[in-house]
Amino acid sequence: TMVDDDPHNENGSCRTGEPNCEDCRLTPMAQMKTVHLTTCWKPWHCPTLKSPHPPRCKEVHRAWFDLRQSLELQWGYQVPKDGWWFQRTLGYCTRAGAKKRYYLPLLLPNRSADALSR
Repeated sequence: TMVDDDPHNENGSCRTGEPNCEDCRLTPMAQMKTVHLTTCWKPWHCPTLKSPHPPRCKEVHRAWFDLRQSLELQWGYQVPKDGWWFQRTLGYCTRAGAKKRYYLPLLLPNRSADALSR
């Protein structure tokens, strides 16, 4: 799903060449199967709410962090309860200093942070 582009060419025809265009910007999140993250930036880059994204990106990022949280809960991990831009990142991004943002890496079961850095 592309979140920023009008599916029509300047002449009103579909850019895909199909007779009918679906405007993916209007597709309900529950109906999305895949999302191309380039326009929204990757969630693990911890973009701020002030980043110049299309409005739909906030929903896309939140869905991505919701999936991560769901996985961690299935694995029995404790998940963040608060944090930087919690409404969007669910605490998986931290802030250090005025401009730096840090993503908390996902640790696979039975793997430590040291093992992942090798």
